[in-house]
Amino acid sequence: MALTNKIKTKIFYVSMATLVLLFVIFCLTARHLLAQNHLITYGDVLEIRHTGRANLVRVGYRYYIGNKFHDFSKEYSSSVISVNDSKVFEGKSFPVVYYPKFPYLEAMLIFPEDFEQFHVPFPDSLRWILPLMKK
Repeated sequence: MALTNKIKTKIFYVSMATLVLLFVIFCLTARHLLAQNHLITYGDVLEIRHTGRANLVRVGYRYYIGNKFHDFSKEYSSSVISVNDSKVFEGKSFPVVYYPKFPYLEAMLIFPEDFEQFHVPFPDSLRWILPLMKK
């Protein structure tokens, strides 16, 4: 017996809603896992550029675990960091926290708020960025 289009449509929407819900749960759980259980390595800022969306800039970076590198990016509000400051940040190293069992779950720590989120003390060696931060 063939399913009617109405039933197929309902199954499709329920499936999509389930996938979205699972994705949201994963994102919330992942940040909690990372905050509770992480290792620290260092990564280099590769670029800072506009995202094309209003008031957002993307910080691209590369970090190393052993002899493997991983490239990622993080979006910041342009009220926090400016593309005009990109030459100051590019090539600089910052701590990166990552989840040991899944190293693609990570976050680069640049600003004091990033460090606080992961209960890592803000190092004196990064105090040079404080005057660059927009209030």
